[in-house]
Amino acid sequence: QQLAHLSDAMDHFNIVAEHYEEKGTTKDRVKIYKKLSAIVPESLEYAEKLADICLQDADPQAAFEGWRQLAKRLAPKGSSDALVRAYEGMHKYRAEDLDLTRKLADLYLDRGQPKKALEKLTHLTGLTLSNNKLTKLPKGLEKLTQLTNLDLERNQLTDVKGQERITQ
Repeated sequence: QQLAHLSDAMDHFNIVAEHYEEKGTTKDRVKIYKKLSAIVPESLEYAEKLADICLQDADPQAAFEGWRQLAKRLAPKGSSDALVRAYEGMHKYRAEDLDLTRKLADLYLDRGQPKKALEKLTHLTGLTLSNNKLTKLPKGLEKLTQLTNLDLERNQLTDVKGQERITQ
């Protein structure tokens, strides 16, 4: 019975949200999507909507904070598409934040996507890819033009083609 009440409440909140989308103020829209996000904390839909509203209102800090809160709720569950999207959402607003960039790159590495990880790391001066079971050098290392230290220990490299592109 509680699930039925929750479902009814969600239906009502969604109706109010749709109404505010058409006729509400930015403040109204932010308020309803914050409530929806609190009820369904793992919802990408509500987090994206909230970030979009904040961005339309020229409040990138609030948009970033919405993504950060979503990432915080999703992180204990481990790497997922939703967590990656939350970090990508934050990264849009703080691409210069090296800690954030590293965490996003780590998520891509955890998912077996080293090329995507490297795309995020163009400003790095040091990179540790040890213990990742790599059999060949990841594509895109040559784009890391600031790189002065690269650790590839404890991998299974059998193909080092392209090494000359990163040692110049």
